[in-house]
Amino acid sequence: MSTTWRPSHPRTRKIPRARITCVGTAALLLGVTACAGQAAPSSAGAAVPGVTSNSISIGVTEQLSGEAAGFCSPIWAAAKAVIDQANASGGVAGRKIKYTVLDDGNIGPTGLANVKSLQQQGVLAVFGECGSVVAGAVAPYLEQNGIPFLFPYATVRAMAVPPLKQVFLMLPLLEEEGAGLVKYVFNKYGPGSVVFGADVIPGIQSTINTYKQIVTQDGGTWSGSFTTNTGTPDMTPLLLQLKADNPHPDYIFSNLSTGDMGGFAQAMVTQGYYPTKQLIGTNTVANQALITAHAAVFNRGSTLATAVALPGSAAAQACASILGQASPPIVVTPNTLFGCGEAQTLIAALQGAGRNLTPNTLRSVMLSWRNKDVSAVFPPLSFTSSFQVGEQEMFIDVVQNGTLVSTGVTVPTTEVSTG
Repeated sequence: MSTTWRPSHPRTRKIPRARITCVGTAALLLGVTACAGQAAPSSAGAAVPGVTSNSISIGVTEQLSGEAAGFCSPIWAAAKAVIDQANASGGVAGRKIKYTVLDDGNIGPTGLANVKSLQQQGVLAVFGECGSVVAGAVAPYLEQNGIPFLFPYATVRAMAVPPLKQVFLMLPLLEEEGAGLVKYVFNKYGPGSVVFGADVIPGIQSTINTYKQIVTQDGGTWSGSFTTNTGTPDMTPLLLQLKADNPHPDYIFSNLSTGDMGGFAQAMVTQGYYPTKQLIGTNTVANQALITAHAAVFNRGSTLATAVALPGSAAAQACASILGQASPPIVVTPNTLFGCGEAQTLIAALQGAGRNLTPNTLRSVMLSWRNKDVSAVFPPLSFTSSFQVGEQEMFIDVVQNGTLVSTGVTVPTTEVSTG
């Protein structure tokens, strides 16, 4: 049975373009096909981009190459499996779905060029995108052009505060996620000194300033922070400086990418630099392959906040079945479960809009969700016009003997002001 811990202030609830076009059919989930058809009119009679009488076109820009491709590609593969299976069942409200996928290599200008190309081809929405760099680069353009941007694996605050009408995020924002996680570990292990590290992403300095405020307000001591560019080859110089400035932190709080956390963990072992209480981190750190490779670090005490149920849990069974039926079968990981869940969420939104499918009706459906169980791998989702971030709770996991294990606790994120 799961336990919910609630904080004192819970929130009211040169790269070639790889192009993939697929055909299929769907029912309860959502279909994808390259079906021909006349552009479908809205209820007002105007043609809706990407929607015909028998098809829905979705655009995807994704990291299929580059430093984070190993982390990101499985997310899209899982989403594709869900969409393909849904398509094979007949489609959504009599329509099948086309998807066009373009590689951005985690390069902002490439992602922006991709979404402009997708717009020219005619898509109802842009779906997914793994990584805050490209998501942050394309969101303003999609907002300006009235194209929904659905469920990127990203946590850029400028995409949500103030809200962009067309952008619907799934993951908690870094500030909200960090506030909930810090409150949880301080409650369980006691307040202490905190060192925070992250990759350079849009708005990261604002995030650091907010975390400093959160830590001190909750009775802890802010011992410093560091940032590094994604793909830094050697973390040793950074860690040596960190060790000199902060020799014995109680907590090391990481929001590094999976690859960079691997390099940082290796440097931690080499230099014998560990937190006295806990290593804490967010989704990119809660990666079983990373934990297995650096068990010497994680086994010393780790508390990780995740946005998705763990593989092997009852909540993951439906997605695991879909992934197992893919050809070839897809390994069940937190990443692939996220991809499955985001595709199930896309399908639920399309189903809610029915035949009168437009960007506005799609948005209205999602804004009607309050603590709605959309996918078993996610906490209940809520979107409001003032805060279009779906997950308002997160799972708390720990590492035991080199394995990421669920505590059965969900922690509400805490809405914060970065004023």
